[in-house]
Amino acid sequence: MNDGYGNMDAFYEAKGSYNLFYTCNTWSNNALKAAHQKAALWTLLDKGIFRHYR
Repeated sequence: MNDGYGNMDAFYEAKGSYNLFYTCNTWSNNALKAAHQKAALWTLLDKGIFRHYR
């Protein structure tokens, strides 16, 4: 395994692509919204999400 990844990590194919305005944080925030969980209006950085989960 690569440094930083272990036997319990999983990776999945994704639809679409990332860019400057659609990051992994945006994807995660959208998933939280779809699950009716606390989420930011929009987030480019992780701080927008994590401020809801202290």
